[in-house]
Amino acid sequence: MTGTPGATARMILLACLAGLAGAAGGTGTAPGIPAGDTPSGLQRSLVWLGEAPDEAHRRSATSTRPALPEVVLAALQGLEPQALSGTAALPVRHWRQWHDGIPVFGAGAATLHDTEGTVRAATLVLADLRQAPVATGAFRLDATGAVAAALGAATGRPASAAAAQRKLDGQGPWQRIAIDPAAGFTAKLPARLRAWWFATDTGLVPAWQVELVGHDGLRGGMVAQSLWLAADDGRVLRRQGLLHDLRPQARGQDCIADCAGAVFGYRVMADRRGVPWTDPYGRTSPHPEGRRTPWLPATPAGSRLVYLRHARQGEGDPWLPANASTTVGNNVDAFFHGLRVEGGRYHPDLFASWGPAFDAARGDFRAPLAGRGAFDYHYDVGAAPQDYFQIPGTSADTPVPSGSPQLRAKIVQSFYAANWLHDVFYDAGFDEPAGNMQHDNFGRGGLAGDRLLVHAGFPNTFAFVPEDGTSPAISVGLNTFSLGNRDVSGFDLGVFAHEWAHTMFSRLTTMRYQGQQGAINEGTADFIGMFVGVQASQRHAAPGTGDFHGAYPVGAYWNRDYEFPGDPYPPAGSPGYPDHAHWHGIRRLPYSASMAINPLTFRHISAEHPLPAGLTIFDWKLRSLTQHEIHTAGEVWASALWQCARNILAATPDRGFEAAHRRFLASLVAALKLFPVDATWTEARDAVLVAVRAGGEDDYRRCRAGFAQRGLGAGAVSPPRMANDNRGVVEDFTDADPPALRGP
Repeated sequence: MTGTPGATARMILLACLAGLAGAAGGTGTAPGIPAGDTPSGLQRSLVWLGEAPDEAHRRSATSTRPALPEVVLAALQGLEPQALSGTAALPVRHWRQWHDGIPVFGAGAATLHDTEGTVRAATLVLADLRQAPVATGAFRLDATGAVAAALGAATGRPASAAAAQRKLDGQGPWQRIAIDPAAGFTAKLPARLRAWWFATDTGLVPAWQVELVGHDGLRGGMVAQSLWLAADDGRVLRRQGLLHDLRPQARGQDCIADCAGAVFGYRVMADRRGVPWTDPYGRTSPHPEGRRTPWLPATPAGSRLVYLRHARQGEGDPWLPANASTTVGNNVDAFFHGLRVEGGRYHPDLFASWGPAFDAARGDFRAPLAGRGAFDYHYDVGAAPQDYFQIPGTSADTPVPSGSPQLRAKIVQSFYAANWLHDVFYDAGFDEPAGNMQHDNFGRGGLAGDRLLVHAGFPNTFAFVPEDGTSPAISVGLNTFSLGNRDVSGFDLGVFAHEWAHTMFSRLTTMRYQGQQGAINEGTADFIGMFVGVQASQRHAAPGTGDFHGAYPVGAYWNRDYEFPGDPYPPAGSPGYPDHAHWHGIRRLPYSASMAINPLTFRHISAEHPLPAGLTIFDWKLRSLTQHEIHTAGEVWASALWQCARNILAATPDRGFEAAHRRFLASLVAALKLFPVDATWTEARDAVLVAVRAGGEDDYRRCRAGFAQRGLGAGAVSPPRMANDNRGVVEDFTDADPPALRGP
């Protein structure tokens, strides 16, 4: 780059903004947008604006920094600054585009700053405000009418506005409206709605976003959706599911940190630093033999009593108030979630009684203190096959053993693991302004009143994620295809962190849960589930190969004793059919930087490109053979993220491992904030690359090489944005700057 960096960056960005504003227009009619579509009137660009800090320092001390705020303010009407806490966090500032006092959905900018405050990159997603709205002032559909229209769209049955007429207090930009039981729909939470402009090819459409959570008693199942409805005629512009699930498709005493004052103890499966074990058998990942063998750990690692107020969280916020007596705190409410009983049996529809909030009348209970200021309950992993579960459709004759140490231990482990993840990612940038989950936000921004709900010991595993201000929930528990009653409930860190990661992903991005967007969501959750457990001691886990070339399964413990009635195979562990759960987990292959262990590349997200011949894969629930299925295609995204991160860790000496590990988590959080609405694979790749690049050019090149090794090189082409089958993917192995990162 030549000339004055600040002036050059300013010119480049101003040109981008001007170009986008002029290019967003189009001609033609304004038909209804298919449900689930992305706003068609938005233009996207990701721009790398400056040099990495290490290169900038070698330049003249008189060089000025890019004065981005002045440029953006000239183009956008709204500013939402977001200051991240924690030394590892990379600051990202959001800017929202407005028209007549109402924001444009998905439109604005996110700017990435390095630790010195210099702007390094910007994601720009803008609508053309020169075009008149489709209907001037056309919020003809009022709030209650919008909720009624959303109910009709979600259930397929007309709903009267009278069912949604009791307005409640709102929060921030949201209104809340109570929904009376009507036409078989039972609301679990009040409806929330807010106003937007929705960009189309011909202009801006006034729209309501309505968030619905309830049980459809006529059709069965859960309704948990955000719907964007045109405010002139109620047509559906976009749907976005709030459930990110893994549902079956068929049937010691250590003080860790800041232990002064009021402090509580937790008997948990964790190491001496308080880091949760991979599973009840300890640090079982990566696979100790580095090859596909039926190795199964046999000796439980045991638990220890850990005392701490928080997991080294930068603000020092305690998990529990001084007078706490059960597992409900500022960040997490963990409890056993009961099922509805009908005719002496648990209701066959799981969602007929699903919360998400705590309900004592339903049989919910939290774990109480066991004396001495400690939640001290021992879990016997050997007794897991006899654990108590409530299964839909089965007899409810057995009383709920609320005093069971097994059940209470699951609640405590879940409470601990969820709080631990909260603190790790808080310091990485997932804080209050970013929309994290907290009952009290301490005046630091965002919307409060939304602590995470964790349903421990549940008969299914999935995540429910509304937007900031309403509590999300992760239901974690039984793998119904494990003959040994293997339960997530904090014991399988990979799966638990995966479900927790869905809550963060959906708070930081605007992505539909289909196609490549759903795959990026699932792949990011898999990566986080694997990466939070990576240790410096695993560098040489696969002797004779590269550093950190081990085999990392996700969900190995949860998937032990696997038996799926829909496949032709006997139960895992039967004669002639060994149990390889600690090799593959719940995916086709373990995650590995070794292409010999996991050879998946970008093209393998589509059925157009078969897997390599002779590859032995595991098929979980008959879905792994469908290459574009979001969990299956997500394996490729997770593999690319690990290839990038692994390259950085491998180049870092052991003494710097922890800092590099935290730095990459901060880069990932910043990257998610830079995602444009409904990002494609290559847009998501570019966001990760610019976030890493803001921390240094060397790590950027290592990460770029990792993406290229998995076929997401500079010339890779994503499938069409809304293509659910991922057809049209083009992989490329060129290790060079992608177009968006070539700079001025």
